[in-house]
Amino acid sequence: MPLRFSRIRLLPLAAAFALALAGGACRTYVADDEAEDPGLIVLGVSVSNVYYGDDSLQVVRVLGEPTRVRGALYAGNTPVRAFEYRTGAYAGLSVSVLPGYGVVEFRMFPPYALRTAEGIGIGSLRADIIAALGQPNQRLTNPLRDIYYHATGRITMQFRDARLDTLSVTGAKLSTK
Repeated sequence: MPLRFSRIRLLPLAAAFALALAGGACRTYVADDEAEDPGLIVLGVSVSNVYYGDDSLQVVRVLGEPTRVRGALYAGNTPVRAFEYRTGAYAGLSVSVLPGYGVVEFRMFPPYALRTAEGIGIGSLRADIIAALGQPNQRLTNPLRDIYYHATGRITMQFRDARLDTLSVTGAKLSTK
């Protein structure tokens, strides 16, 4: 007797196979001790082996339990969950996660110690950052801080006394249909 397969039963399998071919949710994670450089900031890609699009469970798996989780707004009006690390190896890091979408923003502030491969991090000199990234697309100045925007990389830098004080990197522009 020939084998018969129901189309309904094969549909979920076919969908999973198509996702795998397209690369959806197929990134392979390595154990923290096997990572190339667990402290590296890769602008527009990842921070400390947490990648844009990772869900909140992956954030906690890689970085550990945050000091606190709070509600925040992304792009002015989209609610996200901000995982804030105030102590430990990742002190000075906040990771914004949009439910159903994943990580959308990393924000680093003192005492965050990790840096990019070019050496950019909290406390870096403005001149060194401009030498590495080029001139910003926009600059705002107020009595307390200079704020630089590198729009193409969705990077916002706040300087205090010519040193980087806050670095925010956004991984995706969300549609507000």
